[in-house]
Amino acid sequence: IEEFRFYAPHITKFYNSRGNIIKEYSTVFIKTISLEEIQPSQFYVDEIKKQAVSDFVHTEEDLIIPLVNWEGHNVSVDGHTRLFVAAEKGIQNVYGFYTEAGDYVRDFAAEAIKRNIVSPYQLIEVKHEDYEKLWFAFCDEYFSSK
Repeated sequence: IEEFRFYAPHITKFYNSRGNIIKEYSTVFIKTISLEEIQPSQFYVDEIKKQAVSDFVHTEEDLIIPLVNWEGHNVSVDGHTRLFVAAEKGIQNVYGFYTEAGDYVRDFAAEAIKRNIVSPYQLIEVKHEDYEKLWFAFCDEYFSSK
């Protein structure tokens, strides 16, 4: 078992206006992980989203990324734009936690590896219009074949 740098010690609870719990999440264990050790499950980064994310990503503490472990890879389930911005800003480590994800995430990671995208450093920044065409077309094709 890997050691974790710290963990969120409390269960996260969300309340409605009457004070009733509407959603509760268990404690998640968060570890420090090098960007080089994260396998993306996407290929592209939207330039407009990147600009927005750049406003709040300044240190490793600004990034908590959901991961799945797949064949020894720490695959990012979400947060690809944040990871890309971190790489551009010279941030070498982020925080991550393990979660569950559909098989498609593993398939997407396998495709990323085929495309030589093996860390956030290789993600490809594209114009917003191109992102919508390229990424959505890939997803549509993938899910329509399942």
